[in-house]
Amino acid sequence: MDKAIKKAVERYKVLAGQMKDEELELKQLEKQIKEYAGENRDLFDDNDQLVFDNGVKVAVRRSTKLFGSNQSKELLLAKLGDEFAVIKLDDKAVIEAAAADKALQKQLDKFDLQVSTVETLMLYA
Repeated sequence: MDKAIKKAVERYKVLAGQMKDEELELKQLEKQIKEYAGENRDLFDDNDQLVFDNGVKVAVRRSTKLFGSNQSKELLLAKLGDEFAVIKLDDKAVIEAAAADKALQKQLDKFDLQVSTVETLMLYA
């Protein structure tokens, strides 16, 4: 095996290990900082940000969400009709079913759809 690639693989392994350790520490620090920010909302500026001296910021982002049980949402959908419904094809289920279902395979061909294998190179350390 090529000397340069051996060196690259060794360096990759070292850096990947360091990143895992740093990501764990980063998550812990992030949790600590967010807890501090949550307990000290009075320190936020007019832009809803808590800015530390080193440039680290905690910003408040707001989004509107609909809360309630799935059953309640289903009842609302039944009342309102399909205007607010989202229908999505379950690609994984179609791929699994197409392996044994000739009629489904014909439908895929009819609509110019194909089930193909895609290769992706993954690197692990």
